[in-house]
Amino acid sequence: MSDYDARDFATIRAALIEAIRSDPALAAVWSDYSDGQIGVILLDLIAWVGDQVEHSLDFRVSELYLATVRLQESVYRIAKSIGYPIRNATASAGDVLLTFGGAPYGPALTLPELTATVGGKAWRYAGGGTLAIAATTLSTTWQQGTQASTTLTGDGTSYQRFNLGTAKIAAGSVSVVIDGFTWTKVDQISAAEYNERKYETFRDEAGNLWLQFGNTYNGLRPVDGISITIGYLITDGATGNVGAEVFDGSTVSWFAAELGTTVTATMSNASPTAGGTNEIGIEDLRDLLVPWTRAAGVGVTAENIETQALSFDDATYGAVAKVKAVLHRADTIANVVRVYVAAATDAYTLAVTSTGLKDALLAFLNITKILTVEYSVADVTFKTVNFAVKARASVGASEDGLETAMTTAIQSLFAVATVELATALKLSDVYDVISEMDTADQLEWYVFTDPTDNVSVDTDVGETVQLGTITFTWE
Repeated sequence: MSDYDARDFATIRAALIEAIRSDPALAAVWSDYSDGQIGVILLDLIAWVGDQVEHSLDFRVSELYLATVRLQESVYRIAKSIGYPIRNATASAGDVLLTFGGAPYGPALTLPELTATVGGKAWRYAGGGTLAIAATTLSTTWQQGTQASTTLTGDGTSYQRFNLGTAKIAAGSVSVVIDGFTWTKVDQISAAEYNERKYETFRDEAGNLWLQFGNTYNGLRPVDGISITIGYLITDGATGNVGAEVFDGSTVSWFAAELGTTVTATMSNASPTAGGTNEIGIEDLRDLLVPWTRAAGVGVTAENIETQALSFDDATYGAVAKVKAVLHRADTIANVVRVYVAAATDAYTLAVTSTGLKDALLAFLNITKILTVEYSVADVTFKTVNFAVKARASVGASEDGLETAMTTAIQSLFAVATVELATALKLSDVYDVISEMDTADQLEWYVFTDPTDNVSVDTDVGETVQLGTITFTWE
């Protein structure tokens, strides 16, 4: 069978029969291709299997592209792969004034978690506020929703997952606690490191929200029999944005241990609640993803990534002074790019950047990245180089003056304005800057006893030469 374009039952069947007819040995013993013959039945079965395989392949390929994707889960996964922040349902929130009719109380009261039904909606106050002694009112912030908790059991398998159902679960409200440790969410569990306490969430075609753990190598997997506690807030989304005075006259009560009795407070909201949104629909998400994608044939170069990173300037964290992009796996498209960054502490000294700046820079790079690129932002590794110079000054020349000039010349090789990260230091460059000094003719001779050769660096770990001490010995 040589028709590699045969992809449906009829075409595959015809191609199989043609292959038999064109083979003299087979054609000599098989000439009856009428329906019902055992050989034809077997050919039909093979053609049917081929048809199913081709259909499955076509379906899976179509789920990789926004133009042909059909499943909601696939759209979510494409969004995750390019770093698009998927809008989940968010809970409306607002300030609610509690007025205590029986106040002032002797002891201060610490409020517990409170719930109430107002305007046909469930509302929750997380607790923790304190009513001061002799105070009669307390401002509290309430969220629209019902706090839920599910206790499950780990089975020790890779990529264990749990179905949290189709309810609107407020963004950022999921908490996972296993064996006393709080696990954190990651966009894709495949991006988690070895044994990290991470999990991911995703929705399937039926709208169920799934929570999934790792396989040890990409995120830790819960061991068999361990208890898993998952908490989350179920919200109504946008319908929780109610107007002012909706809470007015409603009451909330709880047992105050400090008083040994039940306390009742009247509720009121002078301002509307706000911030509630529904989860984004699949069609809206697909439309929003289009500007985030880039043509697959667009190449990625270290130079344009570095230019982009150096253009970033955050109002809170500032900017990086130096950038080095290393393409760890690249062909037409760079798949994995590590961006090394450094800050400047003075004209000749670099240092590591703040965690906040690195996180903000990563978010900035992800906004305009090409579909298949994975960025990480890391600190450089500094390799301190100390210089030892042995020299003789010409008759009448000032050794102190020559030391100052030579120090300035060596420092120029480490000037933040011109230095490049992860670049080797050539000893010939050091000799060159000394020979170009205005006072170079006042040196009878000089030699570097340290270093005595080029200083190499490991580009893959962002190793960068840093200026140490400079010492002089005069003959």
